[in-house]
Amino acid sequence: SHGSGSGGWRGPAPRVSSTKDKMQFVADAKGFDYGILWKRRLIDTYSSDDSSAGGTLEYDVGMDANPGTNNALALFIDTSRSMYPSWAVGFGAVGRVGYTGNYEWHETIESLPAWSFQRLRQAKHAGIRSIICVPTKLGVVEFGATRVMPHNVNTVQYVQKLMGRPPETSGHKR
Repeated sequence: SHGSGSGGWRGPAPRVSSTKDKMQFVADAKGFDYGILWKRRLIDTYSSDDSSAGGTLEYDVGMDANPGTNNALALFIDTSRSMYPSWAVGFGAVGRVGYTGNYEWHETIESLPAWSFQRLRQAKHAGIRSIICVPTKLGVVEFGATRVMPHNVNTVQYVQKLMGRPPETSGHKR
């Protein structure tokens, strides 16, 4: 019968268009509190055998999943933009992911050395516990949560499906 609820129809698919919308969608679906897109920028010394040579990853989009609820988190996102506007490819968590093409998932940031995640002090102050960095078509997307997020490769695949997979040639998998 009509309207029985057993047909499996779940309503219209969400219209997800902008990068910020996609990041919000991931955050809502997977339980993250913020997201930052670090967009890949290549400089003129581009060469065909090393697609990330001389490139940077620059702050592009910041997203607070629950605006107005955590001022320290909003400050962390703003500080990431103002104090750390770009990363050299290969440097820091964002730069390493941009260089290798492999994601990083840190279930707890407490034990990370400061050289590994330069915004560690600010992240701890904001109450962030878990951070993931995932390579995408546009660069590296970083998501974080104020609770411990157990490693889940399905979440990484979900992020890449929604945000776009990185080009195969961008990694340095050896």
